[in-house]
Amino acid sequence: MKTEISLEIIGEGANAQEKFYGNIITEVLGSGMRDAVIGKSARPKPWVAKITGTCPRFGLSREFVKYRKDYRNTSGTGNRGVRAFYMLESGNLYEVNEQKSWRRSERYFLAVNNDGDTIKMTKQEAIQWVTDNI
Repeated sequence: MKTEISLEIIGEGANAQEKFYGNIITEVLGSGMRDAVIGKSARPKPWVAKITGTCPRFGLSREFVKYRKDYRNTSGTGNRGVRAFYMLESGNLYEVNEQKSWRRSERYFLAVNNDGDTIKMTKQEAIQWVTDNI
């Protein structure tokens, strides 16, 4: 069974502006000047990763899940309302980084059961799930 989750991409319009102006600065002044002129973005970005096993360096190994963007309910500036849709499959465990505001995000784990329902887990529960299932 498959299920789809949706995460908001807060600041998508600002991200596009930064990329546009950053490319111009890089073209005119060189790649070393981009960060000096416009700075680095402090905004968290949403993502979903499928847990594929354990990793000695990072604890869990993961594959990032591709998403589909939806601009139907976006604000005029494109900074709110842009959604990323991720397709999740039952029998798998996923780590989610969800934007809650411009500067704050929340990371958690989701499993998908055979009915397509998502089950939120703590990191300890996720590690136990990986130990039992992978």
